[in-house]
Amino acid sequence: MNGFFDFQKLSDGQSKQILKVLKRSNESRASVHEALEPLLDDFHKFLFEVLNAVRVRCQKNGSIESMFDLKIPYDPKVEPERFIRDGWNAWANLWPLIETASTYQLTMLTILEKFHVPKSGRMRLVSLGSGPGIYETFFARLLQNAMIDSKVTCVDLVPQMGKVQEFIVNLNPPQLRNIDIITSDMSSVPLPNGCADAVLCNNALQWNRQWRKAICEMRRLLDPDSDRLLYLFVHTHKQAMHVKTSTGENVVEMEPILVPEIMDELENNSFTIRNTRQIRGGDGAGQLGGQLDRAFILAELTHWGPEYSWRKAKVNIAAASLMKLGK
Repeated sequence: MNGFFDFQKLSDGQSKQILKVLKRSNESRASVHEALEPLLDDFHKFLFEVLNAVRVRCQKNGSIESMFDLKIPYDPKVEPERFIRDGWNAWANLWPLIETASTYQLTMLTILEKFHVPKSGRMRLVSLGSGPGIYETFFARLLQNAMIDSKVTCVDLVPQMGKVQEFIVNLNPPQLRNIDIITSDMSSVPLPNGCADAVLCNNALQWNRQWRKAICEMRRLLDPDSDRLLYLFVHTHKQAMHVKTSTGENVVEMEPILVPEIMDELENNSFTIRNTRQIRGGDGAGQLGGQLDRAFILAELTHWGPEYSWRKAKVNIAAASLMKLGK
C-alpha cells in the first residue's frame, strides 16, 4: 500500500492543527471538518486499498463459494449460538465487502468529529465486536504516526475475524506496534477493569443476546480517571434480524433493540448521553445492498450517575441531526 497519511511529512502548523482537533478543541463543527479533511482523504485511500486487497484474497481462496457451503454436524435449532458463531466464521473473509464505501466514510467522519485524545496524551481504545477491524487499524496507524502513546484492542466473537484483521493490519508495513486482537464475547471480555480511555462498539451490539451485560462490560472497561467515552453505533431497523441456513430456513431470530432501551440501559450504568445522530440511506446504501438505518450514540461514563436523564433533556434520536446517503 502507498499514500498513507504521514504526520512526519506535515508542516509543524498542520500537525498541531490536526492534533488540536484530535484533542478536542472548542472549534466550530465547520472548522473541525476542515481540519479533518486530510485524515478523511487518507481514510478514503486506505479503505479502497484494503477493500481491493480483500476482494483479491477472497477470489484466490474461494471465500465467495465457501460462504454458501457451510457444513455443520449438528442441528442449528438445537445449538443456535454455535450456529451464529460458525456463520460469522464462514462469512469473515468477505465481511469487509458487505459494507458500502460511503457508509464506511460516514461512520469514520462521525467518530472523528467526536474523537478525543485524553489530556494525558495516552489513548487506549477498546473495540467490542470489531469484525475485520478496518476502523481500528486506521486509528492504530493514525495514533502511532502521530506519536501518541496508544493501544488499540480489538475484541470479536470468532477467530476468523481476527485472522482477517491480521491480514489488513499487515498490508502496509512496518507492522503496527499498538494493536492487539482478542477472540471473545463482548458480554464477558478477558481484559482488566479500567483498561480503556474509550470504547468503540460499531454495529455489533444488536447481535448479542446479552447486550445488557455487554453494556456493563463497557462500563467496567473504562478507566474512571480518564475521559470514559463510548462511541456506539447500532441498527435501528424495525424488522427482526434472521440467521438462515444455506437453504433459506430461519434458525435464529434477533428482535431489534430499540434506541430508547439502549439509552435507558446506558443511564442505568451511569452513562450520560452526550450526542445522538440518526444515519439513514436508501436502497444500496446499507449492508448487502439494503437500506442504511443506524443510530450513533456518544456517551460519557459518570460514575456518580448520569448528569441528566436523556428523557428529561429530550434527547430524541428521531430528532437528532439526520445524514442521508443513497437514494
